[in-house]
Amino acid sequence: MARGGFATLVGFVVAEVKQPAPMLPLALFRRRTFAGTNLLTFFLYAGLGGGLFFLPVNLIQVQGYSPAAAGASLLPIVLLVSLMSRSAGGLTAQWGARPLLIIGPLVAAGGFVLLAVPTTGGSYWTTFFPGMVTLGLGMGVTVAPLTTAVMGSVEAQHAGVASGVNNAVARAAGLLAVAALGLIVVARFDRVLDGELATMSLPDSVAKIVAAERGKLVAADFSDIGDGPLRTALGVAFARGYVAGFRASMLVCAGLAALGAACAFWMVESKSRSGPSGRLSSGKDSQRRRDPLAAVHDARGHAFANHHADPSRPDLIVPGRFLLSRPRVSMAVPRGLPSKTADR
Repeated sequence: MARGGFATLVGFVVAEVKQPAPMLPLALFRRRTFAGTNLLTFFLYAGLGGGLFFLPVNLIQVQGYSPAAAGASLLPIVLLVSLMSRSAGGLTAQWGARPLLIIGPLVAAGGFVLLAVPTTGGSYWTTFFPGMVTLGLGMGVTVAPLTTAVMGSVEAQHAGVASGVNNAVARAAGLLAVAALGLIVVARFDRVLDGELATMSLPDSVAKIVAAERGKLVAADFSDIGDGPLRTALGVAFARGYVAGFRASMLVCAGLAALGAACAFWMVESKSRSGPSGRLSSGKDSQRRRDPLAAVHDARGHAFANHHADPSRPDLIVPGRFLLSRPRVSMAVPRGLPSKTADR
């Protein structure tokens, strides 16, 4: 009895000391496609998250849009991503993900460049709309192929981990970009504002108010200044400073999107290469390996082929209504079965 209790205790200790399997196999990052798609996600979504954080501030505080109008101005991006996902998925099946993951971020980079062009004033349709449409086209081309490439670069049992890692990378990239681009916006804002203030002869009392409010950027409050024209001039100077900072941030976002395209060019494997082992195979074969329904279809297809070759094996007969394949299988009807079985 004592020996049995001692053995149980030893087994328990060994089980506790044994290291559990890691939730995130780090070996996944050794695969070029998995690492490349996550780097692409980081750079592209850093630009997207950072750019869309400072864009509404520009529209509302500088351009004078209402909050509802500023939100509606982003609809081209949402609509294009939604409408293009299906067609982009079809192009991925034909061309592979790599060409689309190069073209899409480059188009998105062009959209950021177009968003950096407007200054102050002007109609939405001639200032921000072209950049919104171009950015939406770039993201619409990228989103579906990116998901396909990430999920297709690992085995089926690691698909959930791959998806979680990619989502975490996208979220972290957006947060880091807001902090980093904030430094760029503030630095450029201060430089331009100092140049604007140098041309003004501000009294000491007004200079103190400006120094206290400049940290608020375009949300600065000059209501304590009694001189109306001076208040207007200070508002214009602050607006110019923020526009300069915003334009610099959009150019940085364009560079981040271009870096994402470079990652796809150098690291994402072409269509002929699929699976973690890098073995050459067609896209249809790789999809079959990861799709359990396709595997069942293959097994049933082999059963029909074997029965057709050897009608003496009734155990291999599968009713036609359970076929999962789209094309019809031409086969001879075994004796004793009604003719409708072959038509199903």
